[in-house]
Formats: sequence, structure tokens, C-alpha cells
Amino acid sequence: MKPAPRHISCEIAFLALFAATLAGNWGGMREFAERCVDDASEWGGRNFRGNGEHTDAFRDIAEKFVTSGETLYYCANGVGGRLQPAERSTHLALSWARSPDPVAFGSADGAGKSSAIIASRFLKVDFPGYTHIVGNGNANLWLRDDIAADGSGDEDGREPTAPSPWREAAGTLVACALIAVFAWQMRTAGIEKKETSFGVASRVSPAICATAFFMLAAAAALTHTFMAPTGLGEHGGKAKLFYLAGGIPGGFFTDPAFSSYQPAYPPGFALLTLLSYWVSGGCGEWLTQLVPVFAAAAALWLTAGGGAVSRIAALWILAAFLNQQTLQMATLYYAEPFVALLVLLGWKRLQENRTDRRGWVLIGAAGFFKHGRIIPHRRCRVNSFRH
Repeated sequence: MKPAPRHISCEIAFLALFAATLAGNWGGMREFAERCVDDASEWGGRNFRGNGEHTDAFRDIAEKFVTSGETLYYCANGVGGRLQPAERSTHLALSWARSPDPVAFGSADGAGKSSAIIASRFLKVDFPGYTHIVGNGNANLWLRDDIAADGSGDEDGREPTAPSPWREAAGTLVACALIAVFAWQMRTAGIEKKETSFGVASRVSPAICATAFFMLAAAAALTHTFMAPTGLGEHGGKAKLFYLAGGIPGGFFTDPAFSSYQPAYPPGFALLTLLSYWVSGGCGEWLTQLVPVFAAAAALWLTAGGGAVSRIAALWILAAFLNQQTLQMATLYYAEPFVALLVLLGWKRLQENRTDRRGWVLIGAAGFFKHGRIIPHRRCRVNSFRH
């Protein structure tokens, strides 16, 4: 049977929308791709790649030269020892390296009796009672004199907490499977039974487009490990802290040393990450990044599944998801993909029945992953912590 003229015109309209949307997103996609290439080429021989040298150089020294049981103090550049935005990223990288031990921060005179002090190499300061041990292009490390005299300061560091790639993959797979089962169960039966003129094609296209998005975003996410503030802090870092501490550590909501974790941030994504860590038996920061990528792909599948009036409507949805902001949120461990998925699931149910309590609960549950206020665009840059 030949397609009706109305269907042909619909196909042409969606094809035009796909081309126009892709063209509009092209500049951002190119910038995103260039940044991924830089990420993949700038690991510097380390087993992690974060926001850049202003975080990675500090973390590298802390992991290699500060042993378990020693306290680390971060000397900040800001007035009164307050952390500037870039320094907060550094503090999160140090907190990840030292977890579950808190990393206190402040001015040069606030170190107290800390075992070690780390500071920017551009900060001209001296610490009486401490011996300079090591430095690199961005950071310097001092050890308390009595610790340095005992022979500490060698490149021994802490025991690694990351699981093997296979174990991390197992934890990631369980988290993704949980998302898939939840999304499948919460979708409305009416959407599944809806008759379309295109039959199987209208049901297969969304799955193909979601798979294509997942593969592209996954490749981009794996060019780096966790980054601040989300990966090393709000979600991944918080999950690592809870996992290694066996729960919420004392002072988590009151000690300034924990402030960079954003303790008041909704815990949904951190708890899902914690589940992944429990399954894998360690705190991964590479393959674990695929969890929000999968959630974003599931949101794409759910959105494109409503485009049953055309066989290529899903391509337009795919092009809409290929914008720089969506790609960044999917690959930099943001909670937004879960918010989108929950809102879409709830909205789909309410389309069928406005009295469906599950629909309203699903939309409300998005607040378990993220809430906040609308702020001007210039201050709302998802990549502001990278450079």
C-alpha cells in the first residue's frame, strides 16, 4: 500500500526539521567534539583525567605522597581562605583522593597540626614546622617536620579504592538495568498499544536513535574520568564518601571541609551511584559515567516514541538531543537526564489519564534528583568548572 499524500508531506516536514535542528546544533557539536579530543589526549600518563591540571596535579601529589591516616590541609588563595570557583574544583579533587577523610581548607595560618599542607605553586607562602617535600607545575606539598623526619614523603600514597574495569562494569550495568526496568514499567500501556500507520518502523526508529545517541555520548564520556563539581562532588564524590565511611560521616552537614560536596543537594543520583559502588565493590569513576548517558538515551527513546505520525520523526528528536548542553549534561555526570526521564514518564501517564497518581508522583520525584531556581544564562554554564 502506498503512503497517503498527507503522510508523505509529514515525512518531508520532519526531514526538514531534522536538517534544520542538526544545522543549528552543528557549532556546539563541533566544539563539544574538539573538547572530547583534548580530553582523550591529555591524561598525562595518569589513570584519571579530570578538569585539567588545576585539579589533576593536586590530586596526583595527594594520592602519591600523603598516606592513609594523615590529615591534609588545602591552603586556598582567596581572601580569608575562602575558595574561589576553580579552587572548589581543586578541593573536590583532593576530597576524592582523600575520601572518606575530610580535607580542611583555609588561609595559611589555619593549618593547625595537619600532617600535610598542599597549595598552589604560585602562592608565595611558608609554613614553619613543615618541610617541603615535592612540587610540580601547579602544586606544592609540605609535610610536618616530625612526619618528614620519620621517612614519610616517599611515593607510597594510599591504597587504591577503584575496582577493576570488569567489576565497575558490573555495577554500571546493574544501575542501567534498574533504569531500564523502571522506565519500562512506568510507561503507560496505552502508548504501547497505540495503532500507527507505520507499524513496526515507528517503534523501531526510536530504539535505533536512542542507541545511536548512547554510543556517541558514551564514547565522549569515556574520554575522561569524573570531573568537578558533579562527578567528583555532588553525586560521584558523595557516593564514594558514603561508601567508604559506611554511611553519612559525622559533621557532614556542618563541617566546612565537606561543604564542596553540596550536602543539601538532592541525594537521588548519589544513592544510585552508591548502589553501583556496592555491586562493584569499589568506587569507579570511568565506566560509571555511562549511567547518566543511559538515562539520557532512555529519555530520548521515550520522547521519540511519541512521534508515531512519521517514520523519521525520531531523527528530529535525535538531532534535538545532539546539542552541546544536553551532551555535556549526559557525559559530565549531571542529574538532569534523570529529571528529564522522570518528568517524561509522568507526563506520558498524565496524557492518558490526568487522575493517574503515578504520573504526578513521577513528576514530583524529579525533585529527588535536582531542584533549584532559574538563573541568568551567563551564570548557568554547565562547563564552568572545567577550565
